[in-house]
Amino acid sequence: MALIPLRQTVVISPFTGYDPDYNEPSYGDDYTQKCRFSEAVKLVRNQHGAEVVSVGTFYFDKLAGISLDDLLTYTNELLAE
Repeated sequence: MALIPLRQTVVISPFTGYDPDYNEPSYGDDYTQKCRFSEAVKLVRNQHGAEVVSVGTFYFDKLAGISLDDLLTYTNELLAE
């Protein structure tokens, strides 16, 4: 059981590699997971040590197998119909 309510959902598109012809990222089959997205702008360091701006944090109930290159699309419960 989650300690915070997970009212939002996120669609996770796992990164599979780059298209050999156009060198654009390609993604696998989408799957949905419950989450909480907390919007807050912070200055953080990325995996290379450079300072970047973070616009929010995802919280999940269990350990999610997400990599840095995966595409995450969330649905805000306030905007959902």
